[in-house]
Amino acid sequence: MLTKIINSIENYNLSLKTWLLSLSSIIILRIGLESFSSQQGNLFTFNTFPHFFFFFAAAVLSLILIMHFFTKEKVMAISKVALCGWFISLLSPVVDLFFSKGKGNVVIAYLLVDGPQDIIKKYFSFFGDNFEFGITYGIRVQTVLACVLVATYVYLKTKKPLKTVLSAVVVYTTIYIFAVLPALLTMAQKMSLSFNKADMIDVLLLPQKMFEIKHINPNSLFDFKLTLILSIVVVIEVLIWFYVYSQDKFWALIKNTRPLRFVLSGVSLFMGMYIGLRITGTPFENNFYGYLIILNLFLIPFLLWLFSVFQNDLYDLKIDKVSNPNRPLVAKVFSTSEVKNIALACCLLAIGLGFNLGLRFLTLTLILAGLTYLYSTPPIRLRRFPFVSSFVIALSILLTLFMGFMLMAKNQSLEVFPHSIILATLILFTLVVNVKDVKDVKGDPQDKVKTLFTILGTRKGKLILGLLNLISFPTVTALLSQNKVLLFISLGFGALAFLLTYDKKTREGYLFGLYTVFFVLLLVFVY
Repeated sequence: MLTKIINSIENYNLSLKTWLLSLSSIIILRIGLESFSSQQGNLFTFNTFPHFFFFFAAAVLSLILIMHFFTKEKVMAISKVALCGWFISLLSPVVDLFFSKGKGNVVIAYLLVDGPQDIIKKYFSFFGDNFEFGITYGIRVQTVLACVLVATYVYLKTKKPLKTVLSAVVVYTTIYIFAVLPALLTMAQKMSLSFNKADMIDVLLLPQKMFEIKHINPNSLFDFKLTLILSIVVVIEVLIWFYVYSQDKFWALIKNTRPLRFVLSGVSLFMGMYIGLRITGTPFENNFYGYLIILNLFLIPFLLWLFSVFQNDLYDLKIDKVSNPNRPLVAKVFSTSEVKNIALACCLLAIGLGFNLGLRFLTLTLILAGLTYLYSTPPIRLRRFPFVSSFVIALSILLTLFMGFMLMAKNQSLEVFPHSIILATLILFTLVVNVKDVKDVKGDPQDKVKTLFTILGTRKGKLILGLLNLISFPTVTALLSQNKVLLFISLGFGALAFLLTYDKKTREGYLFGLYTVFFVLLLVFVY
């Protein structure tokens, strides 16, 4: 009977969108129930929701991967079963209300430990003896149920007692690692295995400023720091999930990232930070959390780049059939629904990261996501218009510069961001990134996309683009500096860009590398 129920769940036709909405609904219900059982009016802050969502996403993905490891069943089928099983998370606050006889005031939290020996002691004593704060009755019941349900699934699929017992132990150990995560982060921050409760409070709760991200409220700071690591865990787990889903599709995704194009956006983020350091004098946070913040920030443009790549693949199908037959959608490595799911997952992850870093970062993330959508997607599809499409790319590069700069700027303000850089960035990249259209000259007419090359022809289009490269390098240099040596260097870059553009075989990758090197050199020389 139980096997039939599991099989019916595994074979149910469920889209990623529905799965995500269902999981999100369960998480929101859990947040509401926990708020009621704990009766804390100030329990939730702006950073609480990304904390909860990344925490539960990390937990669900961990259980899915554990179940796959022990059973080797299809990971998508396991994900459907895990979604149904995740309703047990709603039991924790309900059980706490029961044990408190409806009074509440039982606070679910991470496990408070006093040193590495206490971590080991509480692991073998099933979270210790405090049932009213931290690992409550409800959490313990939920942990037992999670171990039993996973073990049951493993036994039904393998019929092997040893694997069944081991799976329960691994689930408990994984839940325990999540429970002591603040202690692990304290050790990482101190770079020492030795710590106590006072160290945890200092590291996780004392008000502080990291770069120009300020947290005065201890609860807000705690949520922020935990989400920084949980977000990385989720991104890694999503990649592992996709790898076990299909190794062929995973490597096709990696190959489709078009890294030479993304390098320009990634470098722009770090150049924004560099300009911020030079102009504002904000000290660089050379510590564990400083690097976590930078990694989270870097993941936003990277995930949005993947979102743009797969959105573009989705609506450039007619073009790619002629110009890029090796693209995974054209080659039928991915289905249309899989491409939509990848794009959606990348966009949502980026928004979640922006949410945790603050309202201003969230705003820029949403603007970048919106630009990407308008660039590729009908009916607007700005990709169709010459120079409009390149202006959108230039604007995206500028917004990425803003992201890096805001990390260093006082109150995360763009007020002192140099206007000359805004103008130089928009002019340079609006003119030069049209090189992206050279390879699509045969495919673009299939979808009525107008570019320099479909209007003028390949030879004339490359000549005009080469001249624009030659002119734009010294022009933007003159906007930022009167240095004659720098101007002479820019002429050399312009000439090289002209030759690479007008060559018989235009090398797009080399040109994007050249644009990146010149942009870095220019900003470093000026600032």
